[in-house]
Amino acid sequence: RNLDKDIQFSQFFDLFDVDGDNKISKKEVNSFYEAYHELKNLPEKSKDSIEEIFEKYDSLNSGYLNKDQFIKFFVEENILDFFEF
Repeated sequence: RNLDKDIQFSQFFDLFDVDGDNKISKKEVNSFYEAYHELKNLPEKSKDSIEEIFEKYDSLNSGYLNKDQFIKFFVEENILDFFEF
């Protein structure tokens, strides 16, 4: 990754972190998916899918994604592809 990508990931982390607690909750991930799927007129992401994301990326089993876990999720799931630049 380069500096520009790190800045982008940091900005997206801040965008997802609605309550500003420096961690991403299931509710915050779900809110993103609901908004994105509504915007693109896609079927909603299931609650099971959100659970799968946290099972895969919440290596500390804290119920939250920290910035490193969030960036791993963003990269591996190609989340940037959701956005048009």
